[in-house]
Amino acid sequence: MTPHRLTAQCCCHLRLELGEGVRFDARRDELIWVDVHRGLLHTGRLADDGSVGAIEVLDVGGPLTAVFPLPDPADGWLVGHGQGIATLTRDGQLRPLAKPEQHRPGHTRMNDGACDARGRLLIGSMEYAGAADQGQLYRVDLDGRLTVVLSPTTISNGLCWSPDGATMYFIDSGPRTVTAFAYDADTGDLHDPHVVVQVSDEDGVPDGMCIDDEGCLWVAIWGGGQVRRYAPDGSLLAQVDVPAKQPSCCALGGPGRNTIYITTARVGLTETELSYQPHAGCLFAVEVPAPGPPVLPYRGPLDITDAT
Repeated sequence: MTPHRLTAQCCCHLRLELGEGVRFDARRDELIWVDVHRGLLHTGRLADDGSVGAIEVLDVGGPLTAVFPLPDPADGWLVGHGQGIATLTRDGQLRPLAKPEQHRPGHTRMNDGACDARGRLLIGSMEYAGAADQGQLYRVDLDGRLTVVLSPTTISNGLCWSPDGATMYFIDSGPRTVTAFAYDADTGDLHDPHVVVQVSDEDGVPDGMCIDDEGCLWVAIWGGGQVRRYAPDGSLLAQVDVPAKQPSCCALGGPGRNTIYITTARVGLTETELSYQPHAGCLFAVEVPAPGPPVLPYRGPLDITDAT
């Protein structure tokens, strides 16, 4: 079957060095995304047509990676920041909570993550240059206990759950894989991993990911200028062409929850490459066939016990 093809359009002309971590918070009709190395958090209310309204920017210093709303959206967010996890208020106050990567060998930092339906946080790490087997995947439980659930990883990236919550999908960008795990919603434990998507070297690198209400995966293909929609069995269903070579993350949102928003990056591109993709680093969007769930908040305590 030939994949259905769509083309995304630039919907915000701010050019980020490493745009990442896009989320849709339906409680505020708000889109959230970051510029990782610059440490900038962007928020913008979405209009009735799905366009991004006035944008507010918080400068907290990098690297700022994944962002997870707190139960009361007025309180701000839990964020991956540097080698740990912190809270960030809407007026820009950053408070470190735990630094699990601080005590590990090598030059590592936190990376992407997501919260499950119960409000647990799963967040991964990576070595700055992407060295093999230097990352880990952590879980913060509802009692604040932080544990390692997967080790080693290389570049822990996209995370999402099937609509019934029984399967967790996880991207490790190092081996270019999307792996499905049986997920125990009561304990947060992972079982029975199997690779559902293997992206070839020629096609690019799987990076951020989201899931739609039909259980299909949307995967940003870094270096490939695409976001791909895969069925749960890994078959390719659709492709969104992005006029920027480095799509990094994607989220479904907007009034009908069926607009996919895509962050991109300029980092590492030559002047010649940038001349052919002037909107590299911008935010892109296009309507897609199926809606998807908004971001889920973190519901655990802010007293987090470091992993040992």
